[in-house]
Amino acid sequence: MCFQAYNESEEQLCAHDDFFKKWKLHSTRTRSKHRLSKDSKAWTSRPDVIGVPPVARMQEWADIAFSYRRNQLAPTATTRDVVRKMWGNLSQSIHWMPMSIGSAPSLARSAVLYNFEEDECLTPQSAMLSMGTPINMVDGLSSSHARDMSGEQFSIPCSTVVHGAIFYVNTEAEWF
Repeated sequence: MCFQAYNESEEQLCAHDDFFKKWKLHSTRTRSKHRLSKDSKAWTSRPDVIGVPPVARMQEWADIAFSYRRNQLAPTATTRDVVRKMWGNLSQSIHWMPMSIGSAPSLARSAVLYNFEEDECLTPQSAMLSMGTPINMVDGLSSSHARDMSGEQFSIPCSTVVHGAIFYVNTEAEWF
């Protein structure tokens, strides 16, 4: 299962009392700040929602983000209207409200991007495939190895473009 690595790491994190307390504190404060119901499971309680990883912190994140977005729209908005083009980074803390409408957040090696409209996560393996990695290289990777490699695969071309642009624009440099 592609979320096995997330489940294992979450169990290890939640074993530390400080992490659990901090997560619950951020969750409670965020719900209070945005006037959201204390225990609402508005998104993950739906029977047709199966794409959120089975990790309590990530499910809580998805519920808060969905409720927040629903409250932003008119009361007559349908669920389809609420989730249209809505993305979120489930790996980030909810108090940052790391979600976007219309475009996916930037990909980092630890990111777990969730598409509310399609009810699916962009897993490290799917990120690697979207960047052109041959499928035979992705099949045998564990989630943690794929996550590490997909982040590097994304950052190296970006870094190359940035440095190339600096080199191209800086015509007064010694190397030019």
